[in-house]
Amino acid sequence: ELNSNLKSSIIGCHMVKSLPKFPAKGIKFLKRHDDPKFVEDRRKRLSEYLTFLSRIQLISRNVEFLRFLGITDAPKPKYKILGNGTYVVPPDYKQLASAFDLRQGEYAVTFPLGPLGVVLKSARNNDTTCPTLVSSFKNNKDGTEGAAQRSGKITIGDALSRVNGTNVYTDAQLPHRARIARIKAASRPLELHFIRGSVAANEVRRRQKAAEEAAAAEAAEEDADKEEFEISDLYYQGEDLCLTLDGRVLAFTPVEVKHYSTLWESCGAEDGTLGGGEGFEFFVLSGLSEDNLAEVWRLSSGGRSLAELHKNNFFAALKFVALAQTGKEIVLESLFAPNP
Repeated sequence: ELNSNLKSSIIGCHMVKSLPKFPAKGIKFLKRHDDPKFVEDRRKRLSEYLTFLSRIQLISRNVEFLRFLGITDAPKPKYKILGNGTYVVPPDYKQLASAFDLRQGEYAVTFPLGPLGVVLKSARNNDTTCPTLVSSFKNNKDGTEGAAQRSGKITIGDALSRVNGTNVYTDAQLPHRARIARIKAASRPLELHFIRGSVAANEVRRRQKAAEEAAAAEAAEEDADKEEFEISDLYYQGEDLCLTLDGRVLAFTPVEVKHYSTLWESCGAEDGTLGGGEGFEFFVLSGLSEDNLAEVWRLSSGGRSLAELHKNNFFAALKFVALAQTGKEIVLESLFAPNP
């Protein structure tokens, strides 16, 4: 009766699929229900069933469940669900929405005891804005599918969003390591929420773009009193690849062209542009300070800090980085000095 009541009480809620399977008695003809071994086994399975229920946040607050455990003596609620004769508490959908506040593309998977069968990784472990993503699945020791893949819900690229109801998504200001620590410390059954990979990726791109635009706007205010200059597209002058900065021709050696072209292919540029976030991650590997990198970005943008760089700007930036790494000042004049 309790199992039926609980299922009826959360009909329409995504949590109904998380309820554990009720341990059946079996056919009396095949099993003696008064056998001590049968009684003890059933007692144990019922105990595990109730323990599982108590760890599901929504069920642990259900009046029917609390009445069954003797925690409350509230009378049966006067509501009838599905016309099946069962009196239960109808779900308060406004409260549920407030409690879970499911995002677009978000879903839940409940894991019982045992390995999760999933590998979770982040591109940057200490960056709170970088989501924890499903990287791959892991099979059980016997070669069978792990719990995550067996659920049929989780796909590669989905982003972790909640651990037992607690928000751990990028807006919770938690790094990847802290999210994993929460999973390891959580009780079982463990309920994990994920956001579909396409939705999560769009959200990350939206936030990165907003951050880049804000940074560009701030930099533009700082650059307002600095002189701007023109940077041409890359072009060939004879056999030399060149670009023009502030009316002066800057040529690249064949070795530089080959090396810079390889770096352009691997720097994270998409559709011919390198965004501020990816650009910072790439150029920080040069070992320059953030202040120096900001100046490199400004000068390679033509004296104004653009939100993104094109290939010609990128080549100019690499020239400025090379100057700084040899101890020279990051200014236009250094580029055109003898043997820069």
